[in-house]
Amino acid sequence: MKVESPQTKVHTPPSADRLPPTVAKVLAEWRRLAADFGAAQARLGQLSDSRAAVEDEDAAAAGLAIRQGKANPGQKKFEAHLKAVGEARHAAKSLAHATDDAARDLLDAIEAHRAAILAEAEREAQEACRAFRDLVAATATAHDAVVAAYSQVRWIERFPERSKGGGTLPLALAGQNGDPLDAATVLAALRGAVPDDREVEAAA
Repeated sequence: MKVESPQTKVHTPPSADRLPPTVAKVLAEWRRLAADFGAAQARLGQLSDSRAAVEDEDAAAAGLAIRQGKANPGQKKFEAHLKAVGEARHAAKSLAHATDDAARDLLDAIEAHRAAILAEAEREAQEACRAFRDLVAATATAHDAVVAAYSQVRWIERFPERSKGGGTLPLALAGQNGDPLDAATVLAALRGAVPDDREVEAAA
Protein backbone atom coordinates (compact mmCIF):
# COMPACT_ATOMS: atom_id res chain seq x y z
CA MET A 1 0.00 0.00 0.00
CA LYS A 2 2.89 2.37 0.71
CA VAL A 3 4.28 4.64 -2.00
CA GLU A 4 7.84 4.08 -3.22
CA SER A 5 10.29 6.38 -1.47
CA PRO A 6 12.13 9.16 -3.34
CA GLN A 7 14.96 7.74 -5.43
CA THR A 8 17.53 10.52 -5.05
CA LYS A 9 19.54 9.85 -1.89
CA VAL A 10 20.92 12.78 0.09
CA HIS A 11 23.21 12.69 3.11
CA THR A 12 22.54 15.86 5.04
CA PRO A 13 25.47 17.93 6.37
CA PRO A 14 26.30 17.90 10.10
CA SER A 15 25.97 21.71 10.29
CA ALA A 16 23.48 23.21 7.85
CA ASP A 17 24.00 26.69 9.33
CA ARG A 18 27.54 26.70 7.93
CA LEU A 19 26.38 26.40 4.33
CA PRO A 20 26.05 29.32 1.91
CA PRO A 21 22.56 30.87 2.16
CA THR A 22 21.57 29.71 -1.33
CA VAL A 23 22.47 26.10 -0.50
CA ALA A 24 20.91 26.29 2.97
CA LYS A 25 17.64 27.47 1.41
CA VAL A 26 17.50 24.51 -0.97
CA LEU A 27 18.42 22.15 1.87
CA ALA A 28 15.61 23.54 4.05
CA GLU A 29 13.11 22.97 1.24
CA TRP A 30 14.29 19.39 0.72
CA ARG A 31 14.08 18.66 4.44
CA ARG A 32 10.56 20.06 4.62
CA LEU A 33 9.39 18.00 1.66
CA ALA A 34 11.09 14.86 2.97
CA ALA A 35 9.35 15.32 6.33
CA ASP A 36 6.01 15.89 4.61
CA PHE A 37 6.53 12.75 2.53
CA GLY A 38 7.28 10.75 5.68
CA ALA A 39 4.08 12.04 7.30
CA ALA A 40 2.08 11.19 4.17
CA GLN A 41 3.51 7.68 4.16
CA ALA A 42 2.58 7.26 7.81
CA ARG A 43 -0.96 8.47 7.10
CA LEU A 44 -1.28 6.04 4.20
CA GLY A 45 -0.06 3.21 6.41
CA GLN A 46 -2.60 4.04 9.11
CA LEU A 47 -5.43 4.03 6.58
CA SER A 48 -4.23 0.73 5.19
CA ASP A 49 -4.17 -0.83 8.65
CA SER A 50 -7.72 0.31 9.42
CA ARG A 51 -9.23 -0.88 6.13
CA ALA A 52 -10.53 -4.18 7.47
CA ALA A 53 -11.99 -2.56 10.61
CA VAL A 54 -13.90 0.02 8.54
CA GLU A 55 -15.23 -2.73 6.26
CA ASP A 56 -16.36 -4.70 9.31
CA GLU A 57 -18.17 -1.63 10.67
CA ASP A 58 -20.23 -1.37 7.50
CA ALA A 59 -20.94 -5.10 7.57
CA ALA A 60 -22.05 -4.90 11.21
CA ALA A 61 -24.37 -1.98 10.43
CA ALA A 62 -25.81 -3.87 7.45
CA GLY A 63 -26.34 -6.98 9.60
CA LEU A 64 -28.23 -4.94 12.18
CA ALA A 65 -30.38 -3.35 9.48
CA ILE A 66 -31.26 -6.78 8.07
CA ARG A 67 -32.35 -8.02 11.48
CA GLN A 68 -34.48 -4.93 11.95
CA GLY A 69 -36.07 -5.34 8.53
CA LYS A 70 -34.51 -2.16 7.22
CA ALA A 71 -32.75 -1.45 3.95
CA ASN A 72 -29.09 -2.33 3.70
CA PRO A 73 -27.19 0.94 4.36
CA GLY A 74 -24.43 -0.15 2.02
CA GLN A 75 -20.73 0.56 2.46
CA LYS A 76 -20.76 4.27 3.12
CA LYS A 77 -17.91 4.26 5.62
CA PHE A 78 -15.84 1.90 3.50
CA GLU A 79 -16.37 3.98 0.37
CA ALA A 80 -15.31 7.11 2.26
CA HIS A 81 -12.30 5.19 3.55
CA LEU A 82 -11.30 4.15 0.03
CA LYS A 83 -11.58 7.77 -1.07
CA ALA A 84 -9.32 8.83 1.80
CA VAL A 85 -6.83 6.13 0.85
CA GLY A 86 -6.77 7.35 -2.74
CA GLU A 87 -6.24 10.94 -1.63
CA ALA A 88 -3.47 9.94 0.79
CA ARG A 89 -1.78 7.83 -1.86
CA HIS A 90 -1.94 10.70 -4.35
CA ALA A 91 -0.47 13.08 -1.75
CA ALA A 92 2.37 10.69 -0.94
CA LYS A 93 3.21 10.14 -4.62
CA SER A 94 3.15 13.87 -5.29
CA LEU A 95 5.46 14.52 -2.35
CA ALA A 96 7.80 11.74 -3.49
CA HIS A 97 8.20 13.49 -6.85
CA ALA A 98 8.61 16.89 -5.20
CA THR A 99 11.22 15.52 -2.78
CA ASP A 100 13.15 13.96 -5.66
CA ASP A 101 13.14 17.25 -7.55
CA ALA A 102 14.32 19.15 -4.47
CA ALA A 103 17.05 16.58 -3.85
CA ARG A 104 18.38 17.05 -7.37
CA ASP A 105 18.33 20.81 -6.89
CA LEU A 106 20.28 20.33 -3.65
CA LEU A 107 22.90 18.18 -5.37
CA ASP A 108 23.31 20.82 -8.07
CA ALA A 109 23.56 23.63 -5.51
CA ILE A 110 26.20 21.83 -3.47
CA GLU A 111 28.19 20.97 -6.57
CA ALA A 112 28.15 24.62 -7.65
CA HIS A 113 29.44 25.73 -4.23
CA ARG A 114 31.58 22.71 -3.37
CA ALA A 115 34.94 24.53 -3.50
CA ALA A 116 33.76 27.38 -1.27
CA ILE A 117 32.07 25.02 1.21
CA LEU A 118 35.20 22.85 1.38
CA ALA A 119 37.51 25.83 1.93
CA GLU A 120 35.34 27.17 4.75
CA ALA A 121 34.97 23.72 6.33
CA GLU A 122 38.75 23.20 6.27
CA ARG A 123 39.32 26.63 7.84
CA GLU A 124 36.83 25.88 10.63
CA ALA A 125 38.36 22.43 11.15
CA GLN A 126 41.81 23.95 11.63
CA GLU A 127 40.44 26.55 14.05
CA ALA A 128 38.64 23.82 16.00
CA CYS A 129 41.83 21.75 16.17
CA ARG A 130 43.83 24.72 17.45
CA ALA A 131 41.17 25.47 20.08
CA PHE A 132 41.19 21.82 21.15
CA ARG A 133 44.98 21.77 21.47
CA ASP A 134 44.90 25.01 23.49
CA LEU A 135 42.30 23.52 25.82
CA VAL A 136 44.35 20.33 26.31
CA ALA A 137 47.45 22.44 27.03
CA ALA A 138 45.53 24.52 29.57
CA THR A 139 44.16 21.36 31.17
CA ALA A 140 47.66 19.89 31.37
CA THR A 141 48.93 23.08 33.05
CA ALA A 142 46.06 22.98 35.54
CA HIS A 143 46.75 19.28 36.18
CA ASP A 144 50.40 19.98 36.92
CA ALA A 145 49.41 22.77 39.31
CA VAL A 146 47.06 20.46 41.22
CA VAL A 147 49.70 17.75 41.43
CA ALA A 148 52.31 20.23 42.68
CA ALA A 149 49.91 21.64 45.28
CA TYR A 150 48.98 18.23 46.66
CA SER A 151 52.60 17.13 46.62
CA GLN A 152 53.29 20.01 48.97
CA VAL A 153 50.35 18.95 51.17
CA ARG A 154 51.60 15.35 51.35
CA TRP A 155 55.15 16.50 52.06
CA ILE A 156 54.22 18.64 55.06
CA GLU A 157 51.73 16.09 56.39
CA ARG A 158 54.32 13.29 56.38
CA PHE A 159 57.52 15.20 57.11
CA PRO A 160 60.10 14.00 58.00
CA GLU A 161 58.91 10.74 56.43
CA ARG A 162 59.11 10.45 52.68
CA SER A 163 55.76 11.25 51.07
CA LYS A 164 54.28 8.78 48.66
CA GLY A 165 52.29 9.44 45.53
CA GLY A 166 52.81 9.80 41.84
CA GLY A 167 53.11 12.87 39.72
CA THR A 168 49.67 12.54 38.21
CA LEU A 169 46.04 12.38 39.29
CA PRO A 170 44.07 9.11 39.32
CA LEU A 171 40.87 9.16 37.27
CA ALA A 172 37.72 7.05 37.36
CA LEU A 173 38.55 5.74 33.89
CA ALA A 174 39.71 2.39 32.61
CA GLY A 175 41.32 1.23 29.38
CA GLN A 176 40.10 -1.58 27.17
CA ASN A 177 41.87 -4.13 29.34
CA GLY A 178 40.27 -2.71 32.49
CA ASP A 179 43.46 -1.13 33.85
CA PRO A 180 42.92 2.28 35.45
CA LEU A 181 43.99 5.35 33.52
CA ASP A 182 45.69 8.32 35.13
CA ALA A 183 45.43 11.94 34.01
CA ALA A 184 48.86 11.96 32.38
CA THR A 185 47.90 9.05 30.11
CA VAL A 186 44.60 10.66 29.18
CA LEU A 187 46.24 14.02 28.45
CA ALA A 188 48.85 12.34 26.25
CA ALA A 189 46.05 10.63 24.30
CA LEU A 190 44.17 13.92 23.95
CA ARG A 191 47.28 15.65 22.59
CA GLY A 192 47.38 13.11 19.78
CA ALA A 193 43.62 13.13 19.16
CA VAL A 194 43.65 15.98 16.65
CA PRO A 195 46.12 16.63 13.82
CA ASP A 196 48.21 19.75 13.54
CA ASP A 197 47.58 22.22 10.73
CA ARG A 198 50.05 20.56 8.35
CA GLU A 199 48.36 17.18 8.81
CA VAL A 200 44.94 18.73 8.21
CA GLU A 201 46.14 20.27 4.95
CA ALA A 202 47.78 17.01 3.86
CA ALA A 203 44.61 15.01 4.61
CA ALA A 204 42.55 17.41 2.50
